[in-house]
Amino acid sequence: MSSLAKRHIVERCVHVLSDVSEKTGVLPQVLQDFDRLHHMLQVPALRAALARCRTAVTRESCIAQCFVEVLNPSPLVARFLKFMAEQRFLVFFEEIVRYFLAVSQAHMAYQAVTIITATTLKEPTRQTLTHQLQEALGQKVTPVFTVDPTLLSGFKVRIGSKMIDGSFKNHLKHLGNALQGSHL
Repeated sequence: MSSLAKRHIVERCVHVLSDVSEKTGVLPQVLQDFDRLHHMLQVPALRAALARCRTAVTRESCIAQCFVEVLNPSPLVARFLKFMAEQRFLVFFEEIVRYFLAVSQAHMAYQAVTIITATTLKEPTRQTLTHQLQEALGQKVTPVFTVDPTLLSGFKVRIGSKMIDGSFKNHLKHLGNALQGSHL
């Protein structure tokens, strides 16, 4: 397949997914899912599995199913992954993920942000945190809030590939490391 044909497939897939995401109002969740997929694709074992799936449809379906099970994405992204496997387009998957993130974030002029808290935040707190992040970043953000009770208290914020960990669990970890190094 020529590079021009490959680029056309990547662009077409991204534009269709972008249009459907916007029209159905799930673009922030789809962006979040693709951001997580982008991070998953950095794992060498997963990259190797993707490289091996270039010819076998059953392996493509298996890999798409693994993404769905690990990621637990929005229904639209799950259907998109299934479509990619059926059409044998997983060979283009990394490029589609990168291109979708770039096009969507540039088009929407905002930054996708994941905020992980120990408990569910009330709406006023969510709005305040969103406003503070927008001021700190100097751009509009679309937050996706998730809960991880293992944090104990506090929160983590993921902005692109950066993670800010202000959780109590992280503070305890640093305290433990400091105490181990002090030879009490």
